[in-house]
Amino acid sequence: MNTTSPDSAGNYRPHTLGEFAELTPEEVGRRFLNLIESLKSFDELSSDRVREVTQLPMVIPPSDTDDGFLTMSLPESGWQYSFSYSINAQYPRYTNAAIEFSNIKDDRADMAAVCGIDFNAYVSELKRMGFLEREDMAQYDTVPPLPVYIDGDVNGRVEWSQAQFRRIPTYFFSRGNVIVSIRQQREADAPDAKLYHACVESIGISRAGG
Repeated sequence: MNTTSPDSAGNYRPHTLGEFAELTPEEVGRRFLNLIESLKSFDELSSDRVREVTQLPMVIPPSDTDDGFLTMSLPESGWQYSFSYSINAQYPRYTNAAIEFSNIKDDRADMAAVCGIDFNAYVSELKRMGFLEREDMAQYDTVPPLPVYIDGDVNGRVEWSQAQFRRIPTYFFSRGNVIVSIRQQREADAPDAKLYHACVESIGISRAGG
């Protein structure tokens, strides 16, 4: 497997499919799933394993830790996807690997270009590998009370709604001491078929218990 490095000025630009036509969002996702499946224990995550299993042309920056990353760009849509890992022998709780999807033009852009493997497909693969969903790890934030204008006018009598709890759209799965977290995102705001189709904003692995 080849690796790449920043230039002499320390600069790095994302790769494109014109350079690595095989490294589509779906292919990078499949290679990440292969990495997850290969880990019988999180202790097996190492830079050698990452490189051997994923076979990705990663940038290896100078660092006190053992890190690497690959960023691919789809210029026509504004989407980028990045695979990264960090092996921290001194502080093992910071060891991790992840894929993230982001749009540099519009953070509400249609995700179709990077949703070839959607949320349900990732979850199905994890369950096939023996991962169990961890509802006990679900996270919530609070929606503050809102004013309710009883007389239909801002100058009328006001009551306040009850505070509500809203689930943060990150889902957790575990197998042994391997934790997988997946952050969900809708494909697009419209039409309804895309609004209710769950894509993936990020998927990462970490050690159970931090």
